[in-house]
Amino acid sequence: MATLRNMIVLFVDQATIHTTWDHHLGLLQLAYNSSVHMITLFTPFFLVHGCESRVPALVLSPPQEVSTTDYVSTIKTSLSAALDLVRLINLQAHAANALLLNQLRRSPSFQVGQQVLLFTKPLSRTRKLAKLTCVWKGLHHITLVSENRYSLLPLHTFSQRILSNVHAHRLKLFYASSPVTEGFCS
Repeated sequence: MATLRNMIVLFVDQATIHTTWDHHLGLLQLAYNSSVHMITLFTPFFLVHGCESRVPALVLSPPQEVSTTDYVSTIKTSLSAALDLVRLINLQAHAANALLLNQLRRSPSFQVGQQVLLFTKPLSRTRKLAKLTCVWKGLHHITLVSENRYSLLPLHTFSQRILSNVHAHRLKLFYASSPVTEGFCS
């Protein structure tokens, strides 16, 4: 969406942008689909159709005579090669990002007996706004530690069911001396 928004802002007259932006979407779509993507090194049109788009300047040149079987074979070969290359580029980008993020990552460490809050995603069935829902539930007591997974015993609830196999990134240390933090719900 950011790319489309930037294209509209750059190419549409700013005085009439609020009333005429939608008139330019066809040309902006052509420009986007025929531009080489920085990561994949292909145009989106090529990745979908197996050949480059024919923009109006190229339509004036006469079409080449190609048999149907040769055309289909060429398209299949082009798409297969492009798909393999895009997969390879995506794997390389994923590996580079993972390497960078793993260097910056610091695993949280908790000990048995500490009190923690548990991060939970708001349920979509609730009619509350997402910003008004509590995401940190608690108070929990850590009962078992295994690498970056923990078992928790809920405190201040009637349920004494132990939550097991909770990942460390879903936990936040609870400080009893500090005031209740924003988003905390018991």
